[in-house]
Amino acid sequence: SKQILLRGVGSGGRRCLSTVLEDFPSTPATSPQPRTVGAVSVTKLPSGLTVITSPNTASSTVSLTIPGGSLAELPSESGASLAARFLAFTSARGRSTLKTRRDLEDAGATTFTGHAREGLTMGYTCSPEYAEELLTTLSQKTLYEPWDVSSAISQSSLLGTSMSTSPLLTLQDGIYSASYGPDTVAGRSVYGSPSPSSVQDYYERVGSNAGVLSATGVDHASFVSAASSAFGESGAPGSTPPQPTFNAGDYRLSADCAQAHVAVTFPAPSLAAGLVMKAHFDSGPFSGYSAAGLAGFYAVGDDGKELWTSVQEYVSGAAASADLKAAKAAAKAAVMFGTESSYDLAMLLGLHGKGPEDVCKDIDAVKDVVVKGGSVAKVGKVDGVGGSRDL
Repeated sequence: SKQILLRGVGSGGRRCLSTVLEDFPSTPATSPQPRTVGAVSVTKLPSGLTVITSPNTASSTVSLTIPGGSLAELPSESGASLAARFLAFTSARGRSTLKTRRDLEDAGATTFTGHAREGLTMGYTCSPEYAEELLTTLSQKTLYEPWDVSSAISQSSLLGTSMSTSPLLTLQDGIYSASYGPDTVAGRSVYGSPSPSSVQDYYERVGSNAGVLSATGVDHASFVSAASSAFGESGAPGSTPPQPTFNAGDYRLSADCAQAHVAVTFPAPSLAAGLVMKAHFDSGPFSGYSAAGLAGFYAVGDDGKELWTSVQEYVSGAAASADLKAAKAAAKAAVMFGTESSYDLAMLLGLHGKGPEDVCKDIDAVKDVVVKGGSVAKVGKVDGVGGSRDL
């Protein structure tokens, strides 16, 4: 049955709204239906590569996430992981950088790369019929041609320059120093000045066989077979980054800018807990964020002392008394709306090994929000801004 609203003219010339019930058996319902991602399927290949797929998207996004990031850097490799990001889709055996890019363009694919402390990500979005065919652009090892490595280092250097001129980007980098300590591998800046040999040493060591290959809009069995052929059945296990230990501390960078930028960060024991904490902080006067193992909020103001007073009042008051039900509802909505595209869904699958429905179940299981023992990062006009001991 379907209700049709007919606008007509009633007695006295007044407009009225009449409801007519008619039967249209073949007409789909007009009420919005919840989006179904479909079953998430996981297979671990003998090589150690994990393949995870979800079938129900119109386009396909294929993403290779390699555990490592800057957490896997040796002291002599500072900045190598960021440069390694830009070696994706470069010259490989029997395939130049130009040919790789032409093959991707001919298939109508768009590429992407990403970098974080816990991993490197590279991949492409394309029509589903090309998802398997283009796997070799991810599986074939770069030849480390001098011009490719030089270009990768130059691009990572440009990101470092951008960071140094942006208070927010500097603050985002400083969060980790404050939370883990500046001398730890998790607390060091991701920006550095790597040599060509250190980039190659890093990339060779982290490998892809401990990674996760995620894909959307594909048949799982067929994609696993193609991945096995492209990546091989055996290989070095790659590296697994260590789990850093949260240690509430401080990061301070005084700079000549108009405002004070402050980030207060707390440990998040899980992805779900971090998302709930972010949603809770977003409901307050500041902007919430969540990252790997961390969650907190950003604050910005013209006067550092006044800003810090507001931060202290918030942490001791509203921040510590979360409306858990509302925060969970907001977190689940963010997950479902945030994975509507094949790209965003593939990122969730690749980075966390779970689909949105499973993440929402984890959110439902969160028992509380603990806002205690936070680290403090501050950049800019920071006179009057306190530290972690003042919270």
